[in-house]
Amino acid sequence: MSKSRVFTFIVILLLSTLACQAVNQVLEPQATLAPPPTAPPDGETPPDSPDEGLPPAEDEGTAAPVATPTLALADTLPAPSLEELGPPPEALEELETWLGDAHAANGALDDVCAALREAQWQQAEDSCEAADLDGDDREEWLLTLDITHLREADEGIGPILEGHPGDFWIVNEEGAVYMARGSDELDFFSSAPTVVDVVDMTGDDLPEVVTVFTTCGAHTCFYDYQIIGAPDGEIRNLVQPAEESEAPADAPVTISLAYVEEEEIRDANDDDLPDLVISGGMIGSAGAGIQRPRVEVWAWDGSAISRDSQEWADTGYRFHTLYNANYDFSQEDYDLAAQKYEAAIVDPNLEDVEGFSAPASEVRDNVRQFAAFRLSLLPLTRGDITESSRWRTWLQDEYPHAPLTEAAHLLYSRWEANGNDLVDACAAVTEYLDAQSNPTGPLTDMGYANPSLTADEVCPIR
Repeated sequence: MSKSRVFTFIVILLLSTLACQAVNQVLEPQATLAPPPTAPPDGETPPDSPDEGLPPAEDEGTAAPVATPTLALADTLPAPSLEELGPPPEALEELETWLGDAHAANGALDDVCAALREAQWQQAEDSCEAADLDGDDREEWLLTLDITHLREADEGIGPILEGHPGDFWIVNEEGAVYMARGSDELDFFSSAPTVVDVVDMTGDDLPEVVTVFTTCGAHTCFYDYQIIGAPDGEIRNLVQPAEESEAPADAPVTISLAYVEEEEIRDANDDDLPDLVISGGMIGSAGAGIQRPRVEVWAWDGSAISRDSQEWADTGYRFHTLYNANYDFSQEDYDLAAQKYEAAIVDPNLEDVEGFSAPASEVRDNVRQFAAFRLSLLPLTRGDITESSRWRTWLQDEYPHAPLTEAAHLLYSRWEANGNDLVDACAAVTEYLDAQSNPTGPLTDMGYANPSLTADEVCPIR
């Protein structure tokens, strides 16, 4: 072999060796230097080997599994900042997502509301507050939204007592977790709810939100309150409607009172919890009849915010005194009811007024008959025959031919014959009065703001 061939062979062999070493360095893990051992504390003996004290491998020759750390999606995809989110969207259906993202990014609420005002979603006086309603250590945002700018110029907006049309949203990182008066159901005559107060009304150390909006008709504006909280962890409206509420089933549940003159959050029933106290109630329509303002107290009853009491202003009218007695009767305060029924009969200082289709004297007679029937009924609840007979006799002497006089006799005879069953006796009375022509006279209609006293209301023991 020539010297040139030998030299070429040696070069090729050297290059091949270097290439193999380079490949092995890439494929095989490189050994790392262990850190120098630390000196053991005084009195302790270092382990004989680095493996001492470690659990044995399950199978000799098989490497023990190594836990691989994983990154949460939130770590890999951080919530965008307000700057990255950009301005609020123009479409209402997209605004919820934008607000949820802003909340998840821990955006400053003042900055968020400034952006909403810039985009015409809020006005300067609108609610922009924060409170931890459900106790998860993260505050929800309490926002009033203005939707005026979404309306076409020729649509117009009906009369609103104060404020503007819109919504009230409670927002967290999931978006709007509570919406009041969504715009798809919004009446042009209603304003957007705003926050009255944020206060613990249930005693669970978590705040509730009291909101109010107004709805105006042709003659009258009503103030509608909601009280929103999460005593059981779910953010919801806590208001239980009053028994006489005639609101449609699909209407928002509210505390509603015409022309509220004063609203307070204070402990009105001495249970050491704040209550909503509102006064007003005067409807601005001739068809509503002669009215009187009232004060209502709405308080936590252990499961809901319900009406705790209501009290009417004293007008000095006889038929209003009858209404007051009926209210006490419905609350089973029979002694107080009896006092007011008797006043409606005998008090010479009470004033009588005309009905819509009856003179004042006829209204007076029917008020006295109704009150006397109730005075003949009340003693029977405790078996007092003497007091019951006294008022039956009075009815017979004063109004011998009145349907309510005959009803009082029927009540007693049926009660005496059936083993003192007042429910059965009242059923017989109601059946009899239903067959008569308007047995309560003008009390059936003293204006739509006043209760209608018909045959069914005379003997209400059910």
